[in-house]
Amino acid sequence: MENRITVFVPTYNRAHLLDALFTSFAKQEYKNFTVLIIDDGSLDNTKEVVKQWRDKKIFDIQYVYQENGGKHAAYNRAIEEAKTELFVEMDSDDLMLPHALQTIIHYWDTKANKDEIGNLQFLCQYKDGRLIGTKFVKEVSNNYQIRKVDRVKGDKITVYHTPKLKEFSFPTDIKGEFVIMSILHNRVSSKYKVLCVNEIIAIKDYLEGGITSTLKKKIKPRHQSFAVLNNEYNYFNLTLDKRFFYNSKYVKNALLAKKSVSEIWKNAINRKPIFVLSFLHGYITYWIKKIKNKNM
Repeated sequence: MENRITVFVPTYNRAHLLDALFTSFAKQEYKNFTVLIIDDGSLDNTKEVVKQWRDKKIFDIQYVYQENGGKHAAYNRAIEEAKTELFVEMDSDDLMLPHALQTIIHYWDTKANKDEIGNLQFLCQYKDGRLIGTKFVKEVSNNYQIRKVDRVKGDKITVYHTPKLKEFSFPTDIKGEFVIMSILHNRVSSKYKVLCVNEIIAIKDYLEGGITSTLKKKIKPRHQSFAVLNNEYNYFNLTLDKRFFYNSKYVKNALLAKKSVSEIWKNAINRKPIFVLSFLHGYITYWIKKIKNKNM
């Protein structure tokens, strides 16, 4: 039978974690899947570990090496390479529960309106069994509703319908900072709906050196990412006050990212009259932040 799911693993110098992750793949009840590893310039023995597992021939493995460009660049490459019906990401410090892929296939085949659903989201847990974040409120939703209206918290496992995912990608012009993963989720969700499933299918760990643990340290401001994120909330059906709020944040972060006024105006998704007020507010908050930082 043809493989239906691509399990995408972005990795960078995490060879010591791959055996545990691959073992969880080997235990899957559902067998028709491909593991796609995008090695983002690793300097350790990642390639050798992958070869050892390929030689075992337990499951299909595709390995791609590229120069280090960050997780968003690895994600974009994976979107290009994926050829299966469905696509799910697993970080190198995650573990997939044995029923995970079977559960994904079940909900996609029996619960999803395949014309309107762009992705499914599932729950995950810590190693001690505690739920990460909170459960979903609605069965069919969009990413803005899930996170900003229903206030659902914590990491989730997102499974994309690959043909719809290929319509989108992460921005390629953000330099020198970690790109916010929600940007891609929001882009897909601006056109297609999300099927929300309150079932746990994976275990997440936040180990030192991983993307998430590094982000939590806030090593570098992510003004470019936040500018894109807040600007693109305009793709959703926002109330007037929220539209003002997010456009103001877009302007402030774009200015902090050293974008010119003409660039900010040109790239603004919503240039209706309220944007002028948002721009003024964002411009003022930008200067307040600059003055505070200068006096610290």
